[in-house]
Amino acid sequence: AEKQAEKQIQSLTNENKEKINQQFEEHFKELNLSDQQKSKYIQISKKYGLQIKSLKNSSQSKFNKYRKIKGIKKSKDKDMKALLNHEQYNLYKANKIRKNNTNFNLSTF
Repeated sequence: AEKQAEKQIQSLTNENKEKINQQFEEHFKELNLSDQQKSKYIQISKKYGLQIKSLKNSSQSKFNKYRKIKGIKKSKDKDMKALLNHEQYNLYKANKIRKNNTNFNLSTF
């Protein structure tokens, strides 16, 4: 699984990497993260992002994917809650809700 994750990271185009790094920078600024929090935030995001990406590419039914993705996101939120202080976590949740409201589309599964 770890080797597959590495291949997925390597397969990202430079444009995708740039976009991801830009998103991280925006999150760091919005949440006012310390340097220590930044590296952990990236680790958590990559860990769960790769899980979701491989699940989306699987041949499971849309319903199974949706259910599993919900579980993955719940686990990610739990890790983020442990990493962030109360104020940062509230901002993280608010940003996530705003993003979901603008990007949510079941056809992406």
